[in-house]
Amino acid sequence: LGVEPPFFGDWHIDRDTNVTGANLTLSKNVYVYTRINLVIKDSTIIIKREKVDGLEVYHQYLFRVDTAAVVTVINSTLVLDTFQAIGQAALTFQNGTRVSTTGRFLAGCSALFFYDTSISNAAPNGLLNQPGEDAICVLDGRVNAEMYRVSVINRAGDAGDASPGIDGSPGGSALLITNVSLWVD
Repeated sequence: LGVEPPFFGDWHIDRDTNVTGANLTLSKNVYVYTRINLVIKDSTIIIKREKVDGLEVYHQYLFRVDTAAVVTVINSTLVLDTFQAIGQAALTFQNGTRVSTTGRFLAGCSALFFYDTSISNAAPNGLLNQPGEDAICVLDGRVNAEMYRVSVINRAGDAGDASPGIDGSPGGSALLITNVSLWVD
Protein backbone atom coordinates (compact mmCIF):
# COMPACT_ATOMS: atom_id res chain seq x y z
CA LEU A 1 0.00 0.00 0.00
CA GLY A 2 0.91 3.64 -0.21
CA VAL A 3 0.81 5.70 -3.38
CA GLU A 4 -0.33 3.91 -6.54
CA PRO A 5 0.72 5.18 -9.96
CA PRO A 6 -1.93 7.54 -11.37
CA PHE A 7 -3.61 6.89 -14.68
CA PHE A 8 -2.44 10.28 -15.98
CA GLY A 9 0.65 12.28 -15.07
CA ASP A 10 3.80 11.48 -13.15
CA TRP A 11 3.94 9.12 -10.17
CA HIS A 12 4.65 11.24 -7.08
CA ILE A 13 5.48 8.97 -4.15
CA ASP A 14 4.98 11.34 -1.24
CA ARG A 15 4.23 8.84 1.53
CA ASP A 16 5.73 5.47 2.48
CA THR A 17 4.89 2.91 -0.22
CA ASN A 18 5.30 -0.85 -0.68
CA VAL A 19 5.13 -2.38 -4.15
CA THR A 20 4.93 -6.17 -3.87
CA GLY A 21 4.24 -8.71 -6.63
CA ALA A 22 3.43 -5.99 -9.15
CA ASN A 23 3.98 -5.86 -12.90
CA LEU A 24 3.85 -2.21 -13.92
CA THR A 25 4.48 -0.67 -17.33
CA LEU A 26 4.53 3.11 -17.13
CA SER A 27 5.21 6.01 -19.46
CA LYS A 28 5.91 8.66 -16.84
CA ASN A 29 8.41 10.07 -14.39
CA VAL A 30 8.63 8.54 -10.92
CA TYR A 31 9.54 10.80 -8.00
CA VAL A 32 10.32 9.45 -4.53
CA TYR A 33 10.11 12.43 -2.19
CA THR A 34 12.31 13.46 0.75
CA ARG A 35 12.11 11.22 3.86
CA ILE A 36 9.91 8.64 2.11
CA ASN A 37 10.49 4.87 2.27
CA LEU A 38 9.81 2.93 -0.92
CA VAL A 39 10.06 -0.88 -0.90
CA ILE A 40 9.83 -2.77 -4.20
CA LYS A 41 9.68 -6.54 -3.73
CA ASP A 42 9.16 -9.38 -6.23
CA SER A 43 8.03 -6.87 -8.86
CA THR A 44 8.75 -5.66 -12.37
CA ILE A 45 8.59 -1.97 -13.22
CA ILE A 46 9.13 -1.00 -16.84
CA ILE A 47 9.33 2.62 -17.97
CA LYS A 48 8.26 2.57 -21.59
CA ARG A 49 9.55 5.43 -23.71
CA GLU A 50 7.31 7.04 -26.29
CA LYS A 51 8.22 7.22 -29.94
CA VAL A 52 8.44 10.32 -32.11
CA ASP A 53 8.28 9.75 -35.87
CA GLY A 54 8.79 6.03 -35.19
CA LEU A 55 11.99 6.52 -33.17
CA GLU A 56 12.37 6.04 -29.42
CA VAL A 57 13.16 9.17 -27.43
CA TYR A 58 15.83 8.41 -24.83
CA HIS A 59 16.27 10.12 -21.46
CA GLN A 60 12.60 11.04 -21.61
CA TYR A 61 11.54 9.71 -18.20
CA LEU A 62 13.27 9.96 -14.85
CA PHE A 63 13.11 7.71 -11.78
CA ARG A 64 14.34 10.14 -9.11
CA VAL A 65 15.05 9.42 -5.44
CA ASP A 66 15.24 12.68 -3.48
CA THR A 67 17.50 13.45 -0.57
CA ALA A 68 16.81 11.49 2.65
CA ALA A 69 14.51 9.04 0.84
CA VAL A 70 15.15 5.32 1.35
CA VAL A 71 14.57 2.88 -1.51
CA THR A 72 14.86 -0.89 -1.00
CA VAL A 73 14.52 -3.18 -4.02
CA ILE A 74 14.33 -6.94 -3.41
CA ASN A 75 14.28 -9.61 -6.14
CA SER A 76 12.83 -7.21 -8.68
CA THR A 77 13.43 -5.96 -12.21
CA LEU A 78 13.55 -2.26 -13.01
CA VAL A 79 13.73 -1.27 -16.69
CA LEU A 80 14.19 2.47 -16.54
CA ASP A 81 15.10 5.33 -18.80
CA THR A 82 17.19 7.46 -16.42
CA PHE A 83 17.80 6.69 -12.73
CA GLN A 84 18.92 9.37 -10.28
CA ALA A 85 19.41 9.29 -6.48
CA ILE A 86 20.71 12.45 -4.82
CA GLY A 87 21.86 13.99 -1.56
CA GLN A 88 21.16 11.99 1.57
CA ALA A 89 19.20 9.24 -0.26
CA ALA A 90 19.87 5.61 0.66
CA LEU A 91 19.61 2.69 -1.78
CA THR A 92 19.56 -1.04 -1.06
CA PHE A 93 19.24 -3.41 -4.03
CA GLN A 94 19.39 -7.11 -3.18
CA ASN A 95 18.45 -10.76 -3.81
CA GLY A 96 18.61 -10.95 -7.59
CA THR A 97 17.53 -7.41 -8.41
CA ARG A 98 18.15 -6.38 -12.02
CA VAL A 99 18.27 -2.73 -13.12
CA SER A 100 18.52 -1.57 -16.73
CA THR A 101 18.86 2.05 -17.82
CA THR A 102 19.52 3.80 -21.14
CA GLY A 103 22.90 5.31 -20.45
CA ARG A 104 22.16 7.23 -17.25
CA PHE A 105 22.45 5.51 -13.85
CA LEU A 106 23.29 8.30 -11.41
CA ALA A 107 23.48 7.22 -7.78
CA GLY A 108 25.36 10.00 -6.03
CA CYS A 109 23.85 9.67 -2.59
CA SER A 110 24.67 8.89 1.05
CA ALA A 111 24.38 5.11 1.05
CA LEU A 112 24.62 2.35 -1.56
CA PHE A 113 24.19 -1.27 -0.54
CA PHE A 114 23.97 -3.62 -3.54
CA TYR A 115 23.91 -7.40 -2.95
CA ASP A 116 23.31 -10.05 -5.65
CA THR A 117 22.37 -7.32 -8.10
CA SER A 118 23.05 -6.56 -11.75
CA ILE A 119 23.10 -3.13 -13.34
CA SER A 120 23.02 -2.73 -17.10
CA ASN A 121 23.52 0.85 -18.22
CA ALA A 122 23.54 0.83 -22.03
CA ALA A 123 23.50 4.07 -24.00
CA PRO A 124 21.65 4.25 -27.33
CA ASN A 125 23.48 3.79 -30.59
CA GLY A 126 23.74 6.65 -33.03
CA LEU A 127 21.54 6.83 -36.10
CA LEU A 128 22.91 7.21 -39.62
CA ASN A 129 25.91 9.58 -39.49
CA GLN A 130 25.34 10.33 -35.79
CA PRO A 131 27.62 9.64 -32.85
CA GLY A 132 26.76 7.06 -30.25
CA GLU A 133 25.64 8.36 -26.87
CA ASP A 134 27.76 8.31 -23.74
CA ALA A 135 27.00 5.87 -20.94
CA ILE A 136 27.36 7.48 -17.51
CA CYS A 137 27.20 5.29 -14.42
CA VAL A 138 27.77 6.89 -11.01
CA LEU A 139 28.00 4.63 -7.95
CA ASP A 140 28.93 7.11 -5.26
CA GLY A 141 27.95 6.15 -1.72
CA ARG A 142 29.26 9.25 -0.04
CA VAL A 143 28.95 7.92 3.50
CA ASN A 144 28.53 4.15 3.11
CA ALA A 145 28.90 1.92 0.09
CA GLU A 146 29.09 -1.85 -0.15
CA MET A 147 28.73 -4.19 -3.11
CA TYR A 148 28.65 -7.96 -2.92
CA ARG A 149 28.14 -10.19 -5.99
CA VAL A 150 27.28 -7.26 -8.23
CA SER A 151 27.72 -7.03 -11.98
CA VAL A 152 27.88 -3.67 -13.71
CA ILE A 153 27.66 -3.34 -17.48
CA ASN A 154 28.25 0.21 -18.66
CA ARG A 155 28.11 0.27 -22.47
CA ALA A 156 28.43 3.34 -24.67
CA GLY A 157 26.41 3.65 -27.86
CA ASP A 158 27.97 2.73 -31.18
CA ALA A 159 28.38 5.26 -33.98
CA GLY A 160 25.70 5.42 -36.65
CA ASP A 161 25.47 3.05 -39.58
CA ALA A 162 28.66 4.35 -41.19
CA SER A 163 32.16 3.70 -39.88
CA PRO A 164 33.72 6.49 -37.73
CA GLY A 165 36.71 6.40 -40.05
CA ILE A 166 34.54 7.23 -43.05
CA ASP A 167 32.07 9.85 -41.84
CA GLY A 168 33.66 11.01 -38.58
CA SER A 169 30.84 9.81 -36.32
CA PRO A 170 32.42 8.57 -33.09
CA GLY A 171 31.09 6.00 -30.71
CA GLY A 172 30.09 7.18 -27.25
CA SER A 173 32.23 7.03 -24.14
CA ALA A 174 31.57 4.76 -21.18
CA LEU A 175 32.17 6.59 -17.90
CA LEU A 176 32.04 4.78 -14.54
CA ILE A 177 32.49 6.91 -11.44
CA THR A 178 32.62 5.15 -8.10
CA ASN A 179 33.99 5.46 -4.63
CA VAL A 180 32.60 2.17 -3.38
CA SER A 181 34.73 1.20 -0.43
CA LEU A 182 34.09 -2.56 -0.46
CA TRP A 183 33.81 -4.74 -3.57
CA VAL A 184 33.62 -8.46 -2.81
CA ASP A 185 33.52 -11.15 -5.48
